[in-house]
Amino acid sequence: MIKIIYAYDILLNFQKNFYDFFDWNFKDKIYHIKKIPIFKVSNKDFIAFKYDTVQFNSELLNKIYNKTIVFSKNKSFINYAFLVSNGKEIIALKLNKKGLNLYKSALLLEEEIDIFNLPGVIKTNLEYKIIHKKRKLIFQTRNEQRMLNFVLKKLNFLYFSNEFEKLKYLYLECFNEQENDLKIIVESLKNNSLDSKKLLTMYDFFKLTEQK
Repeated sequence: MIKIIYAYDILLNFQKNFYDFFDWNFKDKIYHIKKIPIFKVSNKDFIAFKYDTVQFNSELLNKIYNKTIVFSKNKSFINYAFLVSNGKEIIALKLNKKGLNLYKSALLLEEEIDIFNLPGVIKTNLEYKIIHKKRKLIFQTRNEQRMLNFVLKKLNFLYFSNEFEKLKYLYLECFNEQENDLKIIVESLKNNSLDSKKLLTMYDFFKLTEQK
């Protein structure tokens, strides 16, 4: 049997990818939550809920339906949402009507600490199945992801436009050495784009060339 305990008065920022609170954007839609269910689960389940796409069963959906209340002039609800904790971290999940955890949110640090002290939160077995398991975790900030997408698009554009001199110069900037094979240049730049220093070098280069 699923027992519901509630947390109160918190801010949530539901996104398709999980972002820590320090990575929230001022353009994001922030929900001021009046009341939301919270469950404690095993660390294995918590990791799956945080990073993978999982589907919860109808029992949970029925239990949490319209139990999350949002502060507003007219009382409003989020149909299917709840907090989940592994005892070390807390995240929020927003499900669709099929039970998929398509949206996730971190909590503000001080609010997370307050919720850890809530009495009555016991470990619950939430039944689910993994629909899509992510092959690798994202350790970049949202800004780094944005920069990476921009850089990869620009590299592809230069490659297919045969802008050899620009790519050769960029390679020199990143690796401080000459390279004359176009394919090696592009692959090396792409493979090293996760290096934060090289990513910034490439990003600045493309931004400067856009201004000319």
